[in-house]
Amino acid sequence: MKKGFMKSCFKGGFTLIELLVVIAIILILAGLLFPVFSTARLQARKTKVKSEVRQLDVAWKAVLSDYRTWGLAGVTMGDALQMDLSKVNYLQKGNPKKILYMEFPSGSVDFKDPWGRIYNLALGVEKIQPQGYGELFRDVGAWSLGPSGNATVTAEHITSWK
Repeated sequence: MKKGFMKSCFKGGFTLIELLVVIAIILILAGLLFPVFSTARLQARKTKVKSEVRQLDVAWKAVLSDYRTWGLAGVTMGDALQMDLSKVNYLQKGNPKKILYMEFPSGSVDFKDPWGRIYNLALGVEKIQPQGYGELFRDVGAWSLGPSGNATVTAEHITSWK
């Protein structure tokens, strides 16, 4: 090796072409990772929804256990309902015994999934009939329409009974 060869190589620093090549490689690698991040984010949302529909299921079963009825005015058993303000309030000490059955985000008017849709609910004594699912022999069912928001039953729906 000639004397001073290494010194002359690093004398001028990076050329503009070398810098652009490095930036292009970094952008390509980042582009390959973006779908992985969105898939992970979607999976995290689905996991959160699974947890929340199970919490709803347990909370409403606790109400049934304590009162032997649902205690909600105007509720037709088995029909699809939504977790609106009256039902959120009932589970948040709005019941006759002032029991806290479930905590909700502060200031929530209705209980929504991560996609901004209100959770659905079906209450029955021996069986429920959630919209599109037929008859299920359960006391309570809670579900989310999932990322698609499609009202007809799809594989993207997240339910408390599966």
